[in-house]
Amino acid sequence: MFDFSHPQQNDGVLLMNPSTGEIVQQDNHSPFPFFDSSPSISSPTGSTGNPSLGTTGTCTDTDTNPDVCATSNDFGKSSISPGDTVWFSASADITPKESASPLTVHYTGQWINLQLQGGNGLPLQIPAPNSEVIFSSSATTATTTFTGGQWVTTVPVGFQGNLFIGGVAYKVPTGVSLAGAKVDWTGIFSGTTNSFTLQWQWGAAIYSGLGTGTTGSSAYYTALGVKPIDANSGSAYANNNPAGTPENFVADFLSSATTGSHPGPSAVQYTGAYNRPGDAYYQAYLLNQ
Repeated sequence: MFDFSHPQQNDGVLLMNPSTGEIVQQDNHSPFPFFDSSPSISSPTGSTGNPSLGTTGTCTDTDTNPDVCATSNDFGKSSISPGDTVWFSASADITPKESASPLTVHYTGQWINLQLQGGNGLPLQIPAPNSEVIFSSSATTATTTFTGGQWVTTVPVGFQGNLFIGGVAYKVPTGVSLAGAKVDWTGIFSGTTNSFTLQWQWGAAIYSGLGTGTTGSSAYYTALGVKPIDANSGSAYANNNPAGTPENFVADFLSSATTGSHPGPSAVQYTGAYNRPGDAYYQAYLLNQ
């Protein structure tokens, strides 16, 4: 049994098994604990190094190699009841260098890392499904589906504005306190063309009930009805809700889990309070596939 109030040196990292949803203990502090092997990290010149994170206004992809970005948000001090579900969702403004050309952006290796007890407790790591954003020359409206185990958001070529780039639901178990947790969301961005920039943000919202069936299953995520874009037109959801809103379960929304630094009214409602767009850490090293 973990003592969340008094973590010990050998307690390790708390991890949620992506297959079962079970909280497990693992001494390996790798950010990729459930992958068969961790990606190797190399410098742009090909030599292995210890990457350092630096702040920047945007995450910029200038080649087709994957690049790592992370951005932080904090949970409020109010308790979240066991059995409630936290919906983590991220949105981004992606700007392709060639705005008239099709583009697919991949967001993989995603982990949500929580430091419990206001940063003084055990780490909890939650894996999020892979995501794909497609700027399609044949699309006339924006859609988000959960297909093949990943999120797929499709928008017409030339689309401008915030769109959904990822989400994961976490049903809070008994004995885990998320109040005051320090949280960052990290992942690997890559694209099919050699240049795009993005500003991304995320929030977390508390729901009394979310989804149907097994949390995190394909049927569960499909049933959410995730809104693909912020706009009040151009998708099946003609409202002012932010991208990432689980439209089929808005009646079960309770409150924002995150405190955010960009808590506009629409951002708090249904997605939780966003961090400020562009408050990202950009990894200058490359991840080899």
